[in-house]
Amino acid sequence: MTPLPSFAFSDDQPLPPVSFAHLLRSNTPPHAAEASLMSSYVDELESHLASLDKAISPLLLYREELQRTIEAHKATLSPIRRLPPEILGLIFWEVVRAAYFFKDISEVFPPITLHGPWLLARVCRRWYEVTLATPSLWSMIFLDLDRVGDKGAVPLLELQVLRSQDVPLTWKIFREDKTEVSHPALDPRPREQACQDLFSETPQLRSLQAIAWSPDSYVHPRFTLPWHQLTRLVLISEFNTETLALLGELSSIIECKLGCAHTLPLSRDRDTIRLLHLRSLTLYVEETDDETETAPIYIKQSSVLDFLETPCLESLTIHSTADEEVILDFITRSTCINTLRSFRFLANSINHDLVLQLAKNLPHLTFLDIGDFAGSLEADDDDGDGESTIPAFVQALSNQWSKIGQERSLHVRIADSHIDAESAREIARRLEPLRAKSLLVDVLWWLSPPRIVISDFEY
Repeated sequence: MTPLPSFAFSDDQPLPPVSFAHLLRSNTPPHAAEASLMSSYVDELESHLASLDKAISPLLLYREELQRTIEAHKATLSPIRRLPPEILGLIFWEVVRAAYFFKDISEVFPPITLHGPWLLARVCRRWYEVTLATPSLWSMIFLDLDRVGDKGAVPLLELQVLRSQDVPLTWKIFREDKTEVSHPALDPRPREQACQDLFSETPQLRSLQAIAWSPDSYVHPRFTLPWHQLTRLVLISEFNTETLALLGELSSIIECKLGCAHTLPLSRDRDTIRLLHLRSLTLYVEETDDETETAPIYIKQSSVLDFLETPCLESLTIHSTADEEVILDFITRSTCINTLRSFRFLANSINHDLVLQLAKNLPHLTFLDIGDFAGSLEADDDDGDGESTIPAFVQALSNQWSKIGQERSLHVRIADSHIDAESAREIARRLEPLRAKSLLVDVLWWLSPPRIVISDFEY
């Protein structure tokens, strides 16, 4: 540190040649002679101030240097330095995980999302050592296919996989470029071949979320991946035929959310696919008409449920990919009646009787979510008083619930695109007494179809 500079300065402030008190205490303009004297006196004061600034400038620099020295030495006493490496690694993991699993990745910008562990490793040597000793930090990998050709991208991916060691890997594949119709995974370019080789050589790969912003871009099952290793998957295909083919390869899958843009009738001469470990399944058509708020109409014999058996299924979400009869047959065939606890069904029209039968046949159901784009759940004004009454479907569900008399609660959420906010609140008020029967019913006036872009897994 530099030594304290010497300080020599005269504190003799210039005195005014005459008294200006009468001018300072009033708004009276000075005479010509007074104005001349005043200007000269101001010049003397400014010169004196400049001399003072010049004299104290070394002291200010010395003070800044002293402050930096104090802060540097105080930093050595910071509590974070005393944290064990294991605790510091857990904190790092929470930070990287929070960024990686942010709900809407369109609002997360680099560098924290794309380079989280790399940034932490650059702070200091100790943090670098902690990041290397925490393989879980490197197990969450974000791959931007639009930038995979950037210099050094593939070697960094290979290094990240290497640093993850034996920790199960989670990959998010992202693509935004709309200039190409087909996904790079369908027609790989030479610069991406190394990435595909990397995917096929990662035995610890367990979770995959494939995101394509362009409506004409899909991640096809032909993408070279060890599908049989995956336990969690979020993916959009162009056709339901590709979805069905992919399901046949997911022998270890536990949680699965699959969307498609178009559905076609499926031939009946297919083998049944048994997914013995599957706990959560979401099947939906990705496209929805935003102007009319209508869902795609289910095409008969186009549901992949016709070819699935999931004996351990606990959660099922269907959006325009099956009707009530197909779902009933699937649940019966899968023998998951005693395991299914959550059922969400969104469609253009709802068959109330079959939905009631579903609720009745599932003894452990605790959450039922019904979304009707056609408005068939809308309550009629039977009383003629201008107020919304309880929808017939809800009333029938309440009566059925009373007859069952089971000691459990059921949360029912009903969304109807033809109910306005005021009607929904009035219906909800009339449904309050049902809570005494352990039947909790929420009525929504908007529909929230699943979207793969904002999808997330909960660990």
